[in-house]
Amino acid sequence: MITPVISTTFASFGSMYRGIGTDFIDYLFIDEAGQASPQQAAGGLWRAKRAVVVGDPLQIEPVVTTDKTVLEDLKRHFAVEDRYIGTNTSVQALADLTNPYGTYIGDDHWIGTPLWVHRRCKNPMFTISNKIAYENRMVLPPPQKETGESIWFDCKGKAVNRHYVKEQGEIAADQILARFHQENQLPDVYVITPFTSVKEGLKQDIENKLKEENVGKNELKLWLEKAVGTVHTFQGKEADVVYVVTGTDPGSDGAANWSCSTPNLLNVAVTRAKKELYIIGDYQRFSKKQYYQTIVEQIGEMRKEQASVKE
Repeated sequence: MITPVISTTFASFGSMYRGIGTDFIDYLFIDEAGQASPQQAAGGLWRAKRAVVVGDPLQIEPVVTTDKTVLEDLKRHFAVEDRYIGTNTSVQALADLTNPYGTYIGDDHWIGTPLWVHRRCKNPMFTISNKIAYENRMVLPPPQKETGESIWFDCKGKAVNRHYVKEQGEIAADQILARFHQENQLPDVYVITPFTSVKEGLKQDIENKLKEENVGKNELKLWLEKAVGTVHTFQGKEADVVYVVTGTDPGSDGAANWSCSTPNLLNVAVTRAKKELYIIGDYQRFSKKQYYQTIVEQIGEMRKEQASVKE
């Protein structure tokens, strides 16, 4: 038997299936459904006989660009419940509500058919994620139970371009350069941050370090696009080694508080790392913040000096 499988995005779905009526698709699989708003999936679900919805509402939430006032007007006019059109509502959350099998996270967060066995990360990444997001219900299989490398690089500085602290970027760039010399190639790492301005600063500083190392311009550009970015761009991806750059200074502490207002961003950032996790940021300030406290508890001793790559 041959079963045709078509892979696409919600952004392309409307044009790809224009003119196709209801129940045309036998099985619709929606991946990363915790990141999709219900209106994105409406056309696909209408055309499908059956749907399998897979995602995690405790990772990246949907990005809704429609003004909140417009959403409130629509809810009132059509008498739609908040859970169907709220800014934090996802396809996964609605699918969970229809699932009779599951459990509660917290007092009222229903998770449908939870898959508790975690197979990506070693500790401390697993324990951090388990504690901040899943009430310690996840299970780590024996092959993953060894502990990976983890260090907090304590670094303060004045933020420029809103959130970028150049001293933190220099630590990240030096780490990448050391790994390049050790591996004799561009390393398989991710450098992740909550903020777009920090991403741009990191790309520039890392490029400045590597462009003198006989790396092809196009090769370096492609590597920077793949390896350096915001948390939102890395959901669903993984690497052996991850650097998380916090950015911000005391004057932009409100942005830092936003990044840990829910566990979602940190949950995604930490669990991109399979073996090694490094945090670069102001230890004293961030160690007092929600969810970062758990990282501090689990990551081991802070290292204040700029460390070289482990031999």
